[in-house]
Amino acid sequence: MQEPETPEVEVKTEMTRYACLPLPMKVFFTVMSGLGLLISLMFVFNIPIAGRTLLNFTYFFIFICIFSSLLFLIIPARKKDLHHVPWYDYLLLIITLGVSFYFFLNSEEMSMAGWYSIPWGIVLALLILEGGRRTGGTAFLIV
Repeated sequence: MQEPETPEVEVKTEMTRYACLPLPMKVFFTVMSGLGLLISLMFVFNIPIAGRTLLNFTYFFIFICIFSSLLFLIIPARKKDLHHVPWYDYLLLIITLGVSFYFFLNSEEMSMAGWYSIPWGIVLALLILEGGRRTGGTAFLIV
């Protein structure tokens, strides 16, 4: 008696640009995304935080702080880093969090007195350009 032939099933592996995160980073990503959503809703509906609503300038820096920093976790700089997050992405995440949170804390003063921290502004601009390169490619960065 012959065994029935089983059809060969072709397994396709999906290629993605997003890094596989370890569990603590997945939790961090989820918490930060939820916090960003909550802050966005509070800004849109003018819900006060500690009796004060967010200024546009303040909101933009906290938004950059949350979502630009997460970009370095989920989108790798190189294709060979798909299955792990390299140390320099963690470093870029920390620098982005630190610089943009510093601007968030000083945003009211900066909106009244003007931009006074040019070196940190250049660092943040370069980090945002790197994030743009990762998401849109080198052509996006050049244009």
